[in-house]
Amino acid sequence: MDVTVAQSLDVRKRPILEHLDLVVGNIQVRVDGTGTFDYVAEAVVNILPNILRYQIVDALENPIKQRVQAMLNDLDIEKSIQDQLPMIDELNSVVTKAGTEKEEDYDGI
Repeated sequence: MDVTVAQSLDVRKRPILEHLDLVVGNIQVRVDGTGTFDYVAEAVVNILPNILRYQIVDALENPIKQRVQAMLNDLDIEKSIQDQLPMIDELNSVVTKAGTEKEEDYDGI
C-alpha cells in the first residue's frame, strides 16, 4: 500500500490524503473433494478473481480514500498540539534542569 498524506504548516487546516494505492496479492481458494468438478471449480474460483483483482482494487480505492479523508477531516491537529504542549513544556524543563546540574558539576572541577 502506498499512501501520501499532506499537512499544511497552518495547523488549523486538516490533513489531506493526496494519494492512495492499494495492492492485493494473489487470491486463492482450495476445494477439497474427490471429483474432477472440484478441479474445475478451484481453477475458475482462482483464475477469475486474479483476472479481476485490479478492477476490484480500483473500484475499492475511491470509497476507501473517501472514508480515510473523512477520518482525517475529523482530526483537530491544533487541539492535539495544544493538548501536548504541557507535556513538552515539562520535558523541556526536565532537560533544562538536567543541563544546569551538569554545568554546576563542571564548575567545581
